[in-house]
Amino acid sequence: MALRLKDTTAIINQITNLIQGNSDCCYCVWVNSSFISSIPNYISHIALTDTPYNAWVGIFSDLILSDGSAEVHVNNGSGPGNTTNYIIAPNTSVHIGYRRSGTTHFFYANGALIGSTVNDLSAVIFTEMLLGNDRFSIVLGDLLYWDFAAWDSSKSADTIQAQMASYGVSIDPVDLVIFTPLLNNLLDVSGNNNHWLGAGNFDFVANPLEFVMNASGGLLPNIIVLGNGENHEYNDLPVGTYGIVEEVPPGYIVTYVVSNGSPHDAITLAEGETVIVTVTNKQNPTINPNTSSGIYKIVKDKRNDTLWLENFTGTRDVKIPNPTYKTGLIGE
Repeated sequence: MALRLKDTTAIINQITNLIQGNSDCCYCVWVNSSFISSIPNYISHIALTDTPYNAWVGIFSDLILSDGSAEVHVNNGSGPGNTTNYIIAPNTSVHIGYRRSGTTHFFYANGALIGSTVNDLSAVIFTEMLLGNDRFSIVLGDLLYWDFAAWDSSKSADTIQAQMASYGVSIDPVDLVIFTPLLNNLLDVSGNNNHWLGAGNFDFVANPLEFVMNASGGLLPNIIVLGNGENHEYNDLPVGTYGIVEEVPPGYIVTYVVSNGSPHDAITLAEGETVIVTVTNKQNPTINPNTSSGIYKIVKDKRNDTLWLENFTGTRDVKIPNPTYKTGLIGE
């Protein structure tokens, strides 16, 4: 599930316990936008601002290009700075991140460092943090966010990569200030009670199922996010040993087929060789909250559709219309 901003009336914000400009920090969140931001409209994926918005920092869509680009943009009130941008294609899930170490600001996407810029925020007092809309953004369609995490320290590149390869969890509990899964509410589950406030037209919907691959052996990018049926190619690789390992989506079983027979986490590549790794995800039938077993029992003067369950609480619709035969035990 994911938080969905449906239009420009949606405001998701925090106004207490904010990480201030004189502190190192790190933020990560998954985003999926149904539209391309275009000038003069823009999206503020993560924005920290002072009052009355003279200083700010965060991940915004590019203020010049109309191609869905995002960048870290920062202004201490005396002048702006920005990083290299990264294109977030429509209906594509991207794990974006912002890290501050001293006066240097870093932008990450799917585990890769996109760029950095320098701007001194040490004198800035932030009064609000916003997600998706800073009241000047124009939300032209569905804008989804999930797994928002914030730390009041500057995390290592390895930690950021691990977080960006994750779904539904915070990898590092040290200095964790906020972790909000955004599954069906705005609550912080880090234990710090830094909950989001919400107003306007927003709700919670199923987030697009994405498959996160970790690539090793020097492959870049080393984190790949693929939708169903999508693929990624690495070209002009030297002879060597490489690996592809998927972060297993909850409720799925993952299998690998490597065309040259190598293990998927130790793929040997020879000179001039082409290797194809096929990754298949199947739902795990043992992980199904609506599955139970029991005795299908014939009861006098009743239809033969009563399923008697042991160790089960709740309400289930288990009627089987006009069964033609009965057995002692039935699985659904």
